[in-house]
Amino acid sequence: MKGELTLDEDLIVNGTIIGSISGGTRRVSVTTFAKVQGNVHTASAEIAGMMDGDVSGGSNLLLRRTAQLNGTLSADSVVVEQGTNLENVVLTGRVTCGPKKQRP
Repeated sequence: MKGELTLDEDLIVNGTIIGSISGGTRRVSVTTFAKVQGNVHTASAEIAGMMDGDVSGGSNLLLRRTAQLNGTLSADSVVVEQGTNLENVVLTGRVTCGPKKQRP
């Protein structure tokens, strides 16, 4: 999809979006095989796929280990799972790195 999105509901991205996403009090989730090229401004966000642009996650931002990011990320709380690819990324906010998961 190409264009700008303004959200009235939470959004789960499973494909490709080229353009900005704004959601005020809404949540955006970018799944493992999804790609977003553009800026995202929402109340909270969870990124597991590819993100090329600035992300403002408001109160919280969760970066899964499968995330591939390029841009500026900001939120009151940023949680980064171990193994996340953070090339050319600027993080602002309180950053917490998740512990390595133990194998049984």
